[in-house]
Amino acid sequence: MKIIKLEKKHKDDFIYINQDTKQTLENPDFFIGFFSNNEIDEFLKDDKKAIFYGCLEGEHLIALSGLIFDVEDFYDELTLLNIKLTDCVEIGASMTLLSARGKGCMLNINKELIKIAKAKNIKYLLATAHPNNIASNKSLTNLGMKFIKEYKRHGYLRNLYIKDLTTLI
Repeated sequence: MKIIKLEKKHKDDFIYINQDTKQTLENPDFFIGFFSNNEIDEFLKDDKKAIFYGCLEGEHLIALSGLIFDVEDFYDELTLLNIKLTDCVEIGASMTLLSARGKGCMLNINKELIKIAKAKNIKYLLATAHPNNIASNKSLTNLGMKFIKEYKRHGYLRNLYIKDLTTLI
């Protein structure tokens, strides 16, 4: 298992994992983001919008996750917490091929993304997961993220998590 930064050459693998995730999740409400080819292009070409890392098994990409810099979706929740949008990034668009689930890929990718966020002087990480998606919720708590509340995001029920990066050594 090798963790790498995704580049334009990984676009086809990103598209495949995006489609596979949508089709193989036990509950379609677990998955908010189905990305267009243009959105994937934007993610992979502009580090100001998002930074994606992936997990390779041999030469094959089997999982991916990103630091997404547009956190406008969280405005109301962050206002209540007295946190500025500019101090946050989201760990999101996390996807793993069905055949690779349960191998710790997501946890390892997201640990790497936390290092990147810390190096960029980000103060807070945000993430969401469907309340019934046990694997995603467990992975987020294993990262040290704290549950804030259950709420609706884009019409989907989600648990909101936050991690304060200012307290990490």
